[in-house]
Amino acid sequence: MKHSEITGQYRLILDKLMEKRDLETVLFLRIMMETGLRSREVYALKPEYIRNRQIDLPRRFQKNNGKDEAFAEIPCISRKTERIAELVAGNRGRYFTKSRNHYLMRIKRFRTDPRFSALILRDFRRKIIWWIYMDNRNR
Repeated sequence: MKHSEITGQYRLILDKLMEKRDLETVLFLRIMMETGLRSREVYALKPEYIRNRQIDLPRRFQKNNGKDEAFAEIPCISRKTERIAELVAGNRGRYFTKSRNHYLMRIKRFRTDPRFSALILRDFRRKIIWWIYMDNRNR
């Protein structure tokens, strides 16, 4: 998929989820897109793991095969995503109340292009980080 198609699908799904007022799935999708975390890593997030928009995920949830040194920066979320996270968490101590598969199926249901998936979001974000890394390295 082209980058414009990926971002178009992302926006379309977000709009549909916002119409349904499904803030948990909106948060799930936004964190995946903004950070490049895997769906299981996003699902494992708790409010205490996010401080000042930075995600400090415990190592037990991270899958690192030694190839990711260039991408080892601490993932950050936007201010809007941080506000949504505060609304969703409330006093519960967690963000997500349903199964991880529930959120993935909600995202899949609202897509209009069958090629779009959660895995594409991770790859897309990693490519952006790689381009930034290479650009800074070549300066």
